Amino acid sequence: KRSMGAAAGVASVAAQIARPKAVLASEPLVADGPVFKVLGKTSGELFPIQNLALMSWALMIFAPNWKATPVLALFPPIVFGMLYSAAMLHNLKYPIPGGVEIMKLEGIIKAFSYPDVTFAAWMHFAAFDCLIGLGIVRDARKVGVPHWMCIPCLLLCMLVGPVGFLAYLPLRIICAGLSEK
Repeated sequence: KRSMGAAAGVASVAAQIARPKAVLASEPLVADGPVFKVLGKTSGELFPIQNLALMSWALMIFAPNWKATPVLALFPPIVFGMLYSAAMLHNLKYPIPGGVEIMKLEGIIKAFSYPDVTFAAWMHFAAFDCLIGLGIVRDARKVGVPHWMCIPCLLLCMLVGPVGFLAYLPLRIICAGLSEK
């Protein structure tokens, strides 16, 4: 009887964790003022533009030595930067009710509960991950790291940003040290 009570308690907690918050499921939080839009599209409708990053990653992984790669791979981060800037200007013009303490985790959690803020943050992440990847490709060529060794770092950078950068650093140190000898 006692184990059934514990199982029911675990099931109840699991159901509460799995259940999406009503606020996020039904109607998104909106700051004071209109919803952010570009060309009549909301942040939710604009979100698929983040797939442009795949163009940068494909160029960096499959065509790192093509002379157009450095220029073409910058296109998505430029688009993301413009969207980020527009969204942040909107978010500053129409602030979150009650404000946000960005020096506390609770404040960041509150800010990210607003779709327009989350969209801006994702554009920020997508832009900088691409730029770090491009930096890896260019630096590897300069210090003599074979491209095939950079591919896992680029994939990690694409998926988990800083982990890819951190994976590249020891590779760079080893290859740069070998090329000096």
